[in-house]
Amino acid sequence: ENNIPYPVAPLCSGGPERVIDKSFADLQVDDFACKPEMLPVRRHIEAISGENATLICRAGAVPAALITWYWNGRLLNNNSAFSSYQKVHIYEDGNFEKRSRLVLTNAQDTDSSEFYCVAENRAGSAEANFTLHIVMRSVTNAFGNGQIAGLSAALIILILFILLIILF
Repeated sequence: ENNIPYPVAPLCSGGPERVIDKSFADLQVDDFACKPEMLPVRRHIEAISGENATLICRAGAVPAALITWYWNGRLLNNNSAFSSYQKVHIYEDGNFEKRSRLVLTNAQDTDSSEFYCVAENRAGSAEANFTLHIVMRSVTNAFGNGQIAGLSAALIILILFILLIILF
């Protein structure tokens, strides 16, 4: 700040091990990087079979972290196939507080498993695991309330009609 001349460049005496005893003149901006830190989010996600499942990972880091997703040790890439009838989409926003959303299309009960989010930069990495649980679509979700009422009325009329035929 004051441009004070010095005959010998100062050395770092504290901080991360990677900078201890290094001269300020030898350091780059990235040498002052902060290890990524996972920020709070829901780690247990429930989705309905046949719909999209969304997992959200948040990480804070300086410089900004690179976020990657894994499933069963397999790296998941944006717009890649998850299976023959499913795709993976990854959306990111933010910089030093980055949010990454993994969207799995057409989720099936066989997709219930663990997913991992890894955030890394020059200072290190951090990871978080997410449990995805797929539930079967309930009858009320598969049919609207009006459809259920109509089916119920039709069933009652059919039973009454059968009873009338039996009586005659």
